[in-house]
Amino acid sequence: MRQSLLALAMIVAPFMITVGNSLSAQDSDKSTVYINRFMAHRTQHIVAGMVAAFGMVLLIPAVVGLLQLVRARGAALATTGGVLAGIGAAGLALNTYLVTVVTGVLTVHHRDLAIRVQDIGRHSNLGGVGFFLAPAFGVGVILIAASLLRAKAVPTWMPILLIVGAVALIPLPPPFGGIVITVAFVAHAVQLWQRAHSTDGETTGVPRHAPQVATPVAAGV
Repeated sequence: MRQSLLALAMIVAPFMITVGNSLSAQDSDKSTVYINRFMAHRTQHIVAGMVAAFGMVLLIPAVVGLLQLVRARGAALATTGGVLAGIGAAGLALNTYLVTVVTGVLTVHHRDLAIRVQDIGRHSNLGGVGFFLAPAFGVGVILIAASLLRAKAVPTWMPILLIVGAVALIPLPPPFGGIVITVAFVAHAVQLWQRAHSTDGETTGVPRHAPQVATPVAAGV
């Protein structure tokens, strides 16, 4: 049951992020342009931002699902990657949530203030601290993929696709950068789901402890 839920998170998380990013207001170098885009479809962008943020939270159990596929041979490397990926996912989720909420609140009656806050965030080291942690997610996923390759825990093409997806997050804008890694996560989720259910099938109906059978003792022995 646990592995099935983790496999579900591996599918839902990247899907929600891709959908959320597709419907969110596209970023711009100019804060005025971004705020105008946001205000043009305010409700849509708020919902999309929340969907993306929740998907980023679900990346944490999704990464745990990847770790379930790792064997002992690559455990140390995978654990390091899992920690980094979890930190990156948490930072992305926090920053996406805060940007969505603050922008959504200010654009109701304070458009100029929203633009000023956007400008301040762009030029402040603390304004995008969550996004500064984003590379940790990609690095972590690459380390997990390397451990899967080393342990030969899954077909070779799967972790390679995972690495390509993690690297593609850097140059490609959303949602295009997430498509490859979404496919990679889904492939690993199917693998985990099959492994979980094959394990259940092997153990179903088999008692944990063999029943004790009393054996008669010969008289006088």
